[in-house]
Amino acid sequence: MARRKQDIERTPRAPAFVPIQFPRLVKRVPAGSEWLHEIKFDGYRMQVHVEGGRATFYTRNSLDWTAQFRALARGDLKMDEGR
Repeated sequence: MARRKQDIERTPRAPAFVPIQFPRLVKRVPAGSEWLHEIKFDGYRMQVHVEGGRATFYTRNSLDWTAQFRALARGDLKMDEGR
């Protein structure tokens, strides 16, 4: 479905970078159903912003690393939805 120009112009833009919340090591997982947990794997912690069909990759320190992930930014590599 096509969107009207005035609707597109009113659409708020995503911020360029959202500060990352750094995990901390604890002895036990907090109790309760309101907590989210993440397993730490070796690798990069990145933010990917997609706008207008273009992807921008940011490091945890807000550096633009799109050039280092050129194949992903161009869409050469396909990612499964939901992964």
